[in-house]
Amino acid sequence: MSLCPSDVALNPYLPWLDGIVEQFIRRDPEAIAREKWSGQILHWDDDNEWQYRDMGGFLYAAAVVHTMPSSRWYGSEETRRYCFGMAQRLVDAARDDRWFHLDPRKGDGNIDRYVLLDLMCAFQVLRAEMDGELADRVLQTIRRTMRVQMEEFGRSNKDDQPYPNMDVIYALIMILGHKLTGVDACKCEADRFLNILERGQFPDGAWTYFHGTNECPVYHSGTLLTLAMLWDISRDSRVWRMIERSIPYYPRLVSLEMVPEFYTDPWWKHQWMELDTWGPDVVASLTGDGQNRWIADRLRALENEKPLSLSDVGSKYLLSWVVYSAKLWREVTPVPLDRTYLIHDANIEGPRARWDDWSWAATARVGSDTLVGAMSNRLHDGHVVALMGVTPEIEHQAEGKPDSGMGRHALGMTPPDTHGSTVITDRKAVFEAYYPMATFRGIWGAELYPTAWHCRQRWEMDEHALRGHIEVVSLKDQSSPAPLVRIRFGRFLTMEETAPGLYAYGPFQLRIGRSDFPIRQMTQTAACIYQTTQDATQLLLRSPSHDRYAQGQTFVLELDIRFVTPA
Repeated sequence: MSLCPSDVALNPYLPWLDGIVEQFIRRDPEAIAREKWSGQILHWDDDNEWQYRDMGGFLYAAAVVHTMPSSRWYGSEETRRYCFGMAQRLVDAARDDRWFHLDPRKGDGNIDRYVLLDLMCAFQVLRAEMDGELADRVLQTIRRTMRVQMEEFGRSNKDDQPYPNMDVIYALIMILGHKLTGVDACKCEADRFLNILERGQFPDGAWTYFHGTNECPVYHSGTLLTLAMLWDISRDSRVWRMIERSIPYYPRLVSLEMVPEFYTDPWWKHQWMELDTWGPDVVASLTGDGQNRWIADRLRALENEKPLSLSDVGSKYLLSWVVYSAKLWREVTPVPLDRTYLIHDANIEGPRARWDDWSWAATARVGSDTLVGAMSNRLHDGHVVALMGVTPEIEHQAEGKPDSGMGRHALGMTPPDTHGSTVITDRKAVFEAYYPMATFRGIWGAELYPTAWHCRQRWEMDEHALRGHIEVVSLKDQSSPAPLVRIRFGRFLTMEETAPGLYAYGPFQLRIGRSDFPIRQMTQTAACIYQTTQDATQLLLRSPSHDRYAQGQTFVLELDIRFVTPA
């Protein structure tokens, strides 16, 4: 593991890895995966081969502790048998040089890259102990599946359309592929994709999630951890520059309760998840940054209050990320976060602020369903509470689709080339955006806009309130579904109308001012569209339906959202 003695003694991940191996080594890996995923994801039945990713993680984690002198599993016969048996299972499962077999393939081809990377990492660790026949089979599987990835992922990807959380895995696969097989084309592919990754990173350290959208915390962690392994193997200066540039990401993202915000994420990724420790830990270990180590230490203290569990494998973390964190751990002096700030954040192209009671941000990048969001800095009834979104839409239900949110073509998503303007004064930000209201599929350019509406939004934002002025404008004489606005709060609290036009959700207060949306309906919903838990509440503000809308017809909503400090 190439760790100095003091780092081994302080490293929090080494005993964690020993404990997690204890939980899976005597159980069937596919059963673990199915227990974890069943009933949690709406599209599970259409996308149910993620167990191979978990199996790859089990293999890599077991291989590392088996060969790590500080582990109680070091050199054990039990881990040796497990690793060789798991490697054999993955080789046997690679039908047509793929682990993603669904026919027709309607799930997620990313599974193949995750499994291949873990198999390669484990093989690199175990190669000296493997018998010749198994080693040959594993290496041949690596060669064949790597060739498929070069054809399917490498050749199909455009250099100007980055997809960093897969681009970085592909780059690491290519670097390892050259080391394991000597194929020179792998070096060229790795070089190409490192350049793509550089172009996909925003000025303040985040990467795009997909073709210019904002990033999600879980994807940032994956990109960062894989990039850290790239640095450890390659010492490429481009990799180091990207890691250094990422230093401010986590200190800006978290509340003082260490909860990351998700309202600036692309609309289909509003996942309410705890932040991991390994992302900020690896930034701290590699760069020496104290604020990232302070965040990781706080998160670790919260994690230590919970029992060690396999239930988070694959949903909250990948085992390979924990292995990378263990390998790269270095001691760093923690530095506390700033309690308050107001900045323009180039990661989201908008203002971001943290105050004593709450934090907020605004963005208009492609794929957003809300320009604004906010989050409490303290727990309320055991929960961090958030304004998850204010979403103007032209309601449109795709024909024959259930209203699960997945098939909905609600016209409230910002299309490509949408940008907002920000003006920041001493303790106030003004954010404005004007955009055509597109279907969410407009992110990929796969659908035309079925109706012609624009949205104008102006938000005045300070430590007391978010004050919004929203206009939805018909661009032509047209037949169209009616405009509406969704205002969504989470999680697990009850919304109350305390006076006409005045609503309370925990510490958040919503006041409706001028409104051309007189029909109001309060419903339970999911904080994340793909989850089955109804953990949020939305207030729907609707206008009456009309047969036609005239060019220039405008619907206005003014609202005030603020944090009310409990007495």
